[in-house]
Amino acid sequence: MDEVIPLGSLTNSLQTNPTQALHCGQSIDEEMKYSVDSKNRSDICRCVELRNHPLISYHGLPSWPPTWSPANPKSDLKSLRGEIGRLKYVLPNKTSDRCFLIIEHENEAYIGCLFFDDRIFCAQMVTILGNHAGLTVKEIGDLDLSRTL
Repeated sequence: MDEVIPLGSLTNSLQTNPTQALHCGQSIDEEMKYSVDSKNRSDICRCVELRNHPLISYHGLPSWPPTWSPANPKSDLKSLRGEIGRLKYVLPNKTSDRCFLIIEHENEAYIGCLFFDDRIFCAQMVTILGNHAGLTVKEIGDLDLSRTL
């Protein structure tokens, strides 16, 4: 769900401490920006969390979070779903509209695939996700991607 934050509160907080959490409970950095709501540009900002971003989809179906399959195909581990584990690596697939995520969950490696309809957005996501390797998958789902709309 989008969180609405008064713009005055945002600018006052940024002036006193520019690195503090102002978006969806996270710290602001290169990928975490606000977009101003078009109905009232001076009053509110909207967060669009990665997990709810409309472009993180393939043929109309959301692709976040991916299904996590064991990275070792000979493993007896089952595939998992959900915002679990910690992101270790992002592997781009330069010839298509998908990227692969490697996570660690309970000391085991899993791989997931994000599919996109938009190849350019896919390339942006590879960069954004790569910049956030080390975060939990839930923390990545919390990232504000409103500037990518």
